[in-house]
Amino acid sequence: MWKISCVVLLAYACMAGPTLSADRPVHLTVPSPVGKDIAAMPQLIAPVDDAEHRINTALKRLDLNVLKASKDCKGGDWQRSVDVAMRGPGFLSLVITDSA
Repeated sequence: MWKISCVVLLAYACMAGPTLSADRPVHLTVPSPVGKDIAAMPQLIAPVDDAEHRINTALKRLDLNVLKASKDCKGGDWQRSVDVAMRGPGFLSLVITDSA
């Protein structure tokens, strides 16, 4: 059995647009779990610019990667938890723990 914890810090303070992402609070929604005992990555609610859309896309990609890895995991269970350590304005910090 192995366990990995990582901290992901997504800073987006240098963005342009009518409403700068860094100027507003970070509001998140948590989708349904990716699988049994596999938490989904949170998503920014109502992204206002390209940078926020890229953050959501990257978080969705992490969900797809863990789903594939969990299916490739033979003879074991996969678990993932995601905690929001800190959030903006201007940054988002997630603690992701994967266990297999």
